[in-house]
Amino acid sequence: MKKKLFVLLILSFFCAACDANYNLEINNETLSENISLTTDLTKQEEYQGRQLTSYFEQLNKEKHAKYYDDESLRPSQSYETNIETTENMRKFNINGDFNLNNFYRSRAIKSCFNEFDIQKSENYILLRTNNRCALFDNYSLLENLTINIKTDLEVIVSNADNVNGNIYTWNINRNNYKNKSVHITYVLEDSTKEENTIESPEEEPNVKEETPEETTKKVKNYNILIFGACLGVLIVVIFIVLRFKKKKF
Repeated sequence: MKKKLFVLLILSFFCAACDANYNLEINNETLSENISLTTDLTKQEEYQGRQLTSYFEQLNKEKHAKYYDDESLRPSQSYETNIETTENMRKFNINGDFNLNNFYRSRAIKSCFNEFDIQKSENYILLRTNNRCALFDNYSLLENLTINIKTDLEVIVSNADNVNGNIYTWNINRNNYKNKSVHITYVLEDSTKEENTIESPEEEPNVKEETPEETTKKVKNYNILIFGACLGVLIVVIFIVLRFKKKKF
């Protein structure tokens, strides 16, 4: 079953105009892949005599490993799938969630590029592939591959062919796939930068404690000052009394 999912995906793309689409949504904590296959029910598209809707039903019943290096097919290790049907269209969706520690193991990425690098420096994240898309080497009927990366995080730089709001798009085809890489650098939100609304108390003045010697000296000086003041008052009183008596006689 190894690679069975993506072989069938490519076969489906061939029958639907030979184009492939890969969508990635990047949030602060998760990276979510989505690959959608759509067939027009009115056209009854087939591959090798079998309708694509039949392939969709088969794919939806099976488990598909989302890690290229793990075939255990445990629920946490597998892609989630579902089928949507409207009046004339039927869509098969393949979804997988990753984090920065395991995204390099994505089977979808590995099917497209032999080398994929994730670098983190502080809150800056760089995603980068090599410059040759192996999908075109492995599947000769593939004509176009569109890669869409959607994120509300701040993007510092990318080599996207087109930017529409928060969607970055790369268009890879037969003419450029041998020299076409994908790289994007974005900034994670920093939860530690929340403002602290609690005011810290004002610092008290730095008061120097007195030594016992300094305290004793202060007391002596204070006593001398009081004695001097009392003595001065006494002298003034005596002077006034003597002068008053002198005038009286």
